[in-house]
Order: sequence, then structure tokens, then C-alpha cells
Amino acid sequence: MPDNEYFNTIRGDFQYSTPNAVASRYPFELIDSEETINHIEKRARSIIHSASSRQEARNAIHPPVSNLFEAWISEYSLDTQEGIILMGLAECFLRIDNTDTAFLALEDALLRGQWEKHIGRSPSTFVNSSTFAFLLGSETLNSLEKISRLSSFIDGLVHKFGAPVLVSAVRKCIEKLGDHFVCADTIENAVEKSQNAIELGYSQSFDMLGEAALTFADADRYFESYLHAIDVLRETKNTSFTAIPGISIKLSALDPRYEIRHWPECHKRLYPRLRALCEKASEAEIPITLDAEESHRLEMQLLLMSQLMGDIPFKSNYEMGIAIQAYQKRAIPAIDYLIRSAEKFGRTLHIRLVKGAYWDTEIKSAQQNGLAHYPVFINKRNTDLNYLLCAKKLLAHHDLIYPQFATHNPVSIAAVLEYSQAIPEQMPTSRRFEFQKLYGMGDLFMQYLKTETPYTVRAYTPVGRYRELLPYLVRRLLENGVNSSILGAFHRGTINSQTSSSSPVTVRHPLVLAQPKKVLDNPADLYKPYRKNSPGVNLSCLATLNQAYEALNQTAHHATTFQRPGLMATSILNGEDCHGPSSHVKYSPIDSSLKLGTCGTADVEIVETALSNAHNAYEDIRSSKLSTRCNLLSVFAEALHQHREELSHLAALETGKCIFDSLNEIREAIDFCYYYGQSAANVLVTHPLPHTAGEQNKLGFRGKGVVLCISPWNFPIAIFIGQIIAALVSGNAVIAKPASNAVFLAHRIIKILQGAGLPDHWVQLVLAPGNTIFDTVIPSPQISGVAFTGSFDVAREINIALATRRDSLVPLIAETGGLNAMMVDSSALPEQVIQDTLHSAFNCAGQRCSALRILLVPQQQLKLYETTLIRAMDTLRVDSPLLTETDIGPVIDRDAFTSIQRYIRHEMSTYNVHQVELQKHSPNGHYIAPTLMMCPDLKEIHKEVFGPVLHLVPYDESKPEPTIATLNKKGFSLTFGIHSRIKSRIRSVIEQINAGNIYVNRNIVGAVVGSQPFGGFGKSGTGTKAGGPHYLLHFVNEIAESVNINASGGDPGLFNQYE
Repeated sequence: MPDNEYFNTIRGDFQYSTPNAVASRYPFELIDSEETINHIEKRARSIIHSASSRQEARNAIHPPVSNLFEAWISEYSLDTQEGIILMGLAECFLRIDNTDTAFLALEDALLRGQWEKHIGRSPSTFVNSSTFAFLLGSETLNSLEKISRLSSFIDGLVHKFGAPVLVSAVRKCIEKLGDHFVCADTIENAVEKSQNAIELGYSQSFDMLGEAALTFADADRYFESYLHAIDVLRETKNTSFTAIPGISIKLSALDPRYEIRHWPECHKRLYPRLRALCEKASEAEIPITLDAEESHRLEMQLLLMSQLMGDIPFKSNYEMGIAIQAYQKRAIPAIDYLIRSAEKFGRTLHIRLVKGAYWDTEIKSAQQNGLAHYPVFINKRNTDLNYLLCAKKLLAHHDLIYPQFATHNPVSIAAVLEYSQAIPEQMPTSRRFEFQKLYGMGDLFMQYLKTETPYTVRAYTPVGRYRELLPYLVRRLLENGVNSSILGAFHRGTINSQTSSSSPVTVRHPLVLAQPKKVLDNPADLYKPYRKNSPGVNLSCLATLNQAYEALNQTAHHATTFQRPGLMATSILNGEDCHGPSSHVKYSPIDSSLKLGTCGTADVEIVETALSNAHNAYEDIRSSKLSTRCNLLSVFAEALHQHREELSHLAALETGKCIFDSLNEIREAIDFCYYYGQSAANVLVTHPLPHTAGEQNKLGFRGKGVVLCISPWNFPIAIFIGQIIAALVSGNAVIAKPASNAVFLAHRIIKILQGAGLPDHWVQLVLAPGNTIFDTVIPSPQISGVAFTGSFDVAREINIALATRRDSLVPLIAETGGLNAMMVDSSALPEQVIQDTLHSAFNCAGQRCSALRILLVPQQQLKLYETTLIRAMDTLRVDSPLLTETDIGPVIDRDAFTSIQRYIRHEMSTYNVHQVELQKHSPNGHYIAPTLMMCPDLKEIHKEVFGPVLHLVPYDESKPEPTIATLNKKGFSLTFGIHSRIKSRIRSVIEQINAGNIYVNRNIVGAVVGSQPFGGFGKSGTGTKAGGPHYLLHFVNEIAESVNINASGGDPGLFNQYE
């Protein structure tokens, strides 16, 4: 990675909230004067007036509206419920290949809309006819619900003859609408179809793809489609510079691992392909543009562009292009970097300036990752302003940059035209800049440019099958909020050339618009007042990523010296290390020959001492103020944040967790601290209760006493800390028993917490074998509660042991495993299903109680999912967690390794099995390849396999109820997922399934503290919810007090009311 001014600058620009703040850091004057603003607004009103006149003339000659999409956006804008319903239906309908599901999707959409509001309102006969059909369909479906009670015969006729016909008609309707989104299914047809536009003076930039590559086979296919497109365009290329067609390349289409942490390996595969495309395009003089994607890919995109510009084999005069998104706060420094690169290599660079199409994805990602600030502007006004700032900078470097302004906004268009007056007159207009539009949109504004200005107008033209590209484009529209744009307002008739304060959208320069009063909270404040959002690490930055792994590798280097003398883990009683009479050496699952250190084993005497210490500490904890305990948790959170690198490295070495997973787990532990502290302050206070005259009633809470916390090895930080602090803040003393595979982490965490202010005697860390705990601690009358996370079998034994105690009824808080499933129907987007499946099934080597074990797919789509899953799995890298590019580390130990392998090779050996090829690594490491097992019947799966094993099972999509019933009979009730676009089906499945956590259209792991309280029932736990509003109540006894105040002289409040 180059060490230059750009990479130091670009990282800092996340923190600026407005474009003005970003621009103020640069010497170039970017802010418009009042005179310039007035000129821009005047020109914008002229553009709108011209477009309005053209629309009126066109409607008079060709009524109704000839552009079908514009008619739809006019009547069914995305700020109406019906508009959202129709866009959602268009997004999924063409890929549904089951008639019953297609009819259910249509029924679901029709019954949720108020179609009568739209009857006869559109100038388009097609739109009005469709609205009437929607209304008729909704009324028919509503009436059919009543008729079905009277006559199953009539209901049967409708479903037999009506559904297929209705489904077919809707398909044709959506395909008709798709004509205005997608140019053609092949590049040959697209070229032929675009000839009329070319003859009218419009140029084309063809986009061959919709989604990113999921597999290497996808990348191969997309690469070949680009090569083929260049060959086709070579034969049809116009000699005029302005008419030369271009191709937009989506870099994520050329490699399925186009991700920052896979950059070194990805670059080795991707760059030769990109270079080959540019060489071929250079020979054909076809311009290539590297399309913009999510912000976490910006640095890679810029590095590739710079490398391409410096590559000698290309023609010196070949002009490449890149897209820059104005909603990114880093847009200006990115442009600066590109300008410097163009100057350095003596190239003219095309820069397509767009607003950006991943806004809500960027917002959600920043919130999930706990970034300090958003990488994009959080309101449209600032994005529009930044667009103008970027445009001014691009035009100021017309000698190096050929700007391509992709916008339908008349204010943005007017600003570009105003700024362009500074370009020297001797420069040919064809070489100054061009405008670009999305295929099927903005025609009226662009016609103004073609007739009133000398500049090129180019259409960004998607090419592909409707089934694949239409959903992609609809999602882009939903993400980009087309209804809030000036284009959308224009076609809805809510904007004209006269600026009015009463207009929903006014034609004003963004500088003179007030900042919106409603703004998004920063990611850190997302969950207030319930808790802070734990800070994350911005690993989308190459420098930050490299620093993190350099520190990790240094730790790994030190691991080689662990034998001299190595780490030491002991029990900690009242703050003092207690070694015990025996010890044993611990090794890393990364390499079982790598000695980590020695663990001292607690005997019965140490355990009994811990019990006595905890019993004595309880009175001190009970008498402490609740506010003191709550504040202590906030201090713990800060301490964990300060030690996150150390703990993440130790987690990698001791439990085999990848650094990303370890950092996320530390964030979860911090979230627990913030959440339980705030929850205790809100919940565990004394509450007044209703009372009669002369009486006072209140409800208070008191810790149970001594709580035994038994934590697992798969979440050795978050669950270990979460159990302890929940018990502590509730007023209990704690005996902490960590998993034997996570003793070094447990020892270090207790030391960190004690260093942060944890009183030494409040927590006793006991590193004892399970049988010692079972025989000595659980039967002890000094134990008043047990919090356990682990297997169902162990939880059941603990429950039985507690039930046999005669001194008291001791509660058990248990969270165990799950035979977790995800049900997919044919309305779901397969690409999203595959991504969520990979993460849910194989993250942390499948060693999560919430991990996906069973993927239920429609019988008719079984082959599709089997093929795609296998290919997508083959992109995963199983290797040491000390490596940046590792996706999956080892399983925890030799016993786990043997048990999982036995299941794959023997218990399920009759099924077709696919396993990912392992990388070269230590033969002593406990690595298991992600495994897909094709199982024909759900009934044949009987147990949870705690590892990277996924069962692919077909089901009858038309009758999901028997499959759900079979799943429920297995007794596990932890997590469940459903992928569907049909709300009625989603609701039906949710009501039938037994699961503590249900996830819709997303992965099924990674529950967020306070937002997705986690825990199951049945074989999966006692129904308690860690990270939930009621969790702390399981650690306290409720104490009700009733006082007769008349006994001490009466009720003053009552007497005051009498007066």
C-alpha cells in the first residue's frame, strides 16, 4: 500500500458532517458566491420550464405519458404505501417459479394496498388499467375469503383457473415495466435497440451486470461477458468521440472476494483480468469506467485505477474512467488523489460523478460496525452540495479530467453549466465534459441539454435478463429514494419552474437550504438512552487493517517463547492468584504443538475457599449502592476497550477465533456493560405501588446471594463477562467458572476488571474441573443461583442436581444449543440467501449456538442452491486466524475435531457431501473444512453438530406446515430464519415456529445487545434473554414492603387533600 498524502488524508474525512467542513480543508475555493447561486437557480428554473413545456406538448400529441416508468413514478411514488408495495412486488415476482407462491405474493400485495385512491388519476391508460385491476383483485380476494366459508367449490375454481392467469398477467406487466429499466438481454440487442438514441445524438455506457460475483464461476462468466461486449462494441463503434460507447465494470463482479481483508490475494486474481480488459478496450478505443460500490471498497478501487494509469502497455492516449460518489465524505480527497495520479502518469482520466446508490446500506454498516462517524452525508442537502463542490473541482482540472456528470437534478445541471463558463473557449466543447442519465429516466431534462447546449448526453444502460437486473435496479431505487429527488417531484406534478415555499420540493441551491432539523444520531449514540454503542475498528481502511494484523503477528511471534516460561492461568481468590496442587500445559488449537502456557488446577480445598469468600462478600455487595455498581460497569467497558487488541490476539491464540470475530465479541462484552448498567439503574430501583389511605407500598429488589457463572469456550469474552456483570450489578457475589479451553482469557479478564476497580472479593475465579464444580459447588447451600451456557445434556444434569437440594429452590439460567434452521421460499433473492447462509453456518467454524445447521429450500430450487452453495463455499479460506485473509479458523480441540469428523464420515456417510479444500497449514491444527451435506429428509437429522456442517434439505414450498411441525418436534428452540418477500407467509411461519430468536431476510447470528435479546427454550434453554430488558430480574429476589403509616400518626398526604 502506498504511503502518500492521500491515504493519510482520506481516513480523516469520515468525521466531517458537512461538505463545507470538508472543503474548508483545501486551498481551492469551492463555495459559491451569492451571485453564482442566483444564476444557478435561474438556470434551473429555465430547465424545468423547458421540460414542462415539452411534457405538455408530448402529452397533447401522444396521450397518455409515453414513458411508462415516469407514469408509474408519478402515480405510485415511493412515499406512498402502494408505491412501496408495487416496487417490492416487482423486485421479487419474476424470480418466483412456483405458481402458488407467486399467487400468494400477489395476494399479499393486493390486500395491503388502498388502490381506490389511485383510480383514474394517471394520464396513462396503462397505469389506470393496472390500478383498476389491482382494485378489482383486492376486492375479489377479500370477497373470496367470505365465499370460501360458504362454498369450497367456488374457491377451488378460482384457485385452479384464476391464479395462473392472474400470475401470468402480472408477469407480463412487470416485464413491460422492465423495458424502461433494462435496455436488452444481450449486448447485441442493446446495441441494436440503442441505435435510435445514437441517431438522436445520445451516447451509451453499457452496464453488463446486476449483482456482485458470489463464486469464482460467476467471476469467470462476468469476465467473459465483458470481453464479449468489447468485441461487439468494437464492430459498432462510432468514429465521433462523443458517440463512442463505453462499458462500466463492477469490480466486485470480477472477484468474489473483493474485500479489504482479502486484498492481497484478491489483487493477484483481479488485476490481471482488469488489465486484460483495459488492453482489449484500449485496442478497440472503447472507454472503460470502474463503477462505484460501497465505501469500504473505495481504497481498493482507487489503487487499481492508479495502477492501471501507470501500466505501460496501454496506449498513452487511452482514456479510462472511474465513478466517484458525492455522498461520500471522502469524495473530494479521492478526486484530489485521482488528479495527482493523472498528472503523474500523463493521462486524461474520465470521472463519472454520481450521487451514490448505497446510502442506507452505508448507514446500517456504520452503525453495526460502531464507527465514530458515517462515511456518507446523512441528508440529501449535504449530498447535493458536495456534488456541486466536486463538480467545481473537476471542471477546474479540465486539462487532466474529462468529467461525466450523472444527474437528473436541474439544480446540479444548472450549476455545472454555470461553472463551465470558466473553461477556456479554445477547448472543444466535446472535450470539456458530458452529462449522463439512467436509462429510462430523466429524458425531458436531457432533451433540454441536447437542444439547448452543445454537450454530450450519455445513458447509463443496463444489459441483462429482467429476472436478474430488474430486482437490482428496483433495490437501487428503493435505496436511493427516487421519490425524494427533484425528478420524482417533477413527474408527480409537485414541482414547476416557479419556486414556492409551499412546494414539496423547491428549486434552490443547496447552500441556501436550511440544514434538516431531523438528523441521524452518530453510530455511538444509536442506542441511547438504553446504552452506548461500543466503538468499533474501521477495518475498511488498509492502514488500520495492516496495523491490527501487525500487532497480531507480533503476538504470534511472542507465542514461540511461551515455553520460556509461557502464560500462567490460575484461580483468583480475593484478588490473589491461587495455583493449586497440580497444573497442566495448554496448547493452541491453531497448532497443537504450540504451547501457550500452564494452567493451575483448583482442588476441592480451593473451591471451598472460594465458596466461603463469596459468601462473606455478599453482605458487602448487598450493602453497596446500586449507582456505584452501575458506574462500575461503565468503567469496565472503558477498560475492555483499552485492552481490545490484547484480548483479541489472545482469543485467536487460545480459542482459534479470527480477529474480526474476536473484536466483535469484545464489542458485545462492552455492550453488555453499558446495557446492564443502564438497565439496572432503570429496573432495579424501588417502585411505589398503589395503596389505600394510611398505607405505603413499594417493590424493591435484592441480590439472591452467591451466583455460580459457568461460561463456554466459544464466547470466552462476551458470555464470561456478561454473566459476571449481570450478577454483580444485581447485587450478587460471583463464583466464575470458565471453560477449560479459555482459562488464559478468563484469568486476564479478571485482572483487567480488578485493575479497573472491581473489588477483589466480589468475584472468585475458579479453574476447577467440571466434576469438582458439580460435586462441590452446585450442591452447596451457599449457592443461590446458577447461570450456565453450554450443552443441553450438562444443563439438564445441573437442573436435576439443583432440584435435589433440600435447603432451597435454586433457579437455573441456562442457554444451550440449537438445531437451527432457515426456511427459504422462491420469492427470496438467492444471492442474499447464499451470503447469509455462509455467514450463519460457517462463521467461527460453526461453533456458535445460534449457527445455521439446516437450510430448507424449495424442492424445485434444490439444484440451484446446491450448485451455488458449493461454489460459494469454495471461495472461503480455512486457515490460521493469524492471517488477514482467513475466514474460518480451527475448531476448539482434538475431541471436537474427532466428533465432527466421525459425524461426517460415518453417521451421515450415505449422503452426498461437499467439503471445501483446506489451505496448507500446520498438520497439528484442528481444522475442519466447511461441509455441505445433501439430506433428502428433515426427519433424518437428529442432533446438533457443533462445527462447520450444514445440511441442505428440500421441502414442499406450497405446504410448509409439515416441515415446520417436524422441526418443532425436535425440541430445539433457539434461532430460526426465514427468507421471503411475502409478508403474510413470513407472519404465518413466525406464528408456527418454536424459536427464541427469529430472523427475517438476514443472517441468524450476531444478536445485538438490547435490540435482539438472545436465548431459547425447550432443549435450547430456560427462556431467559441475555441482553434483554428482563434478564437482570432473574438474578434478584423481589421484596414487597407495606407500611401502615397511620400507626405513626396518620397520612399527611390524605390530610392535605382534605384541606
